[in-house]
Amino acid sequence: MVVIVVAIELPPSTLLGKADVAGYAVCHRLPERSFSLGDRPMPLCARCTGTFLGAVVGLGMMLIYGRRRASRLPPAGILLAMLTFSALWAFDGLNSY
Repeated sequence: MVVIVVAIELPPSTLLGKADVAGYAVCHRLPERSFSLGDRPMPLCARCTGTFLGAVVGLGMMLIYGRRRASRLPPAGILLAMLTFSALWAFDGLNSY
């Protein structure tokens, strides 16, 4: 709780400025891979935005649906899709720099 209060009180004073500080800590923020609003680049690049948005959506789905099927593997089609997307994500990570 103390860390949150200190982070709110310390500069920069704007919300977007604080988002820039947080984004700088977790993202490479290359201009050619980043979204921008006017002349201002967003705190995360397109790839990191998708990665973190996917994590938040996955967490939300887990909270909504719970662990009903936790003891079983997903159906074969879903498992294949998960493995395919995981392989593409790994390739993107290796290919990103």
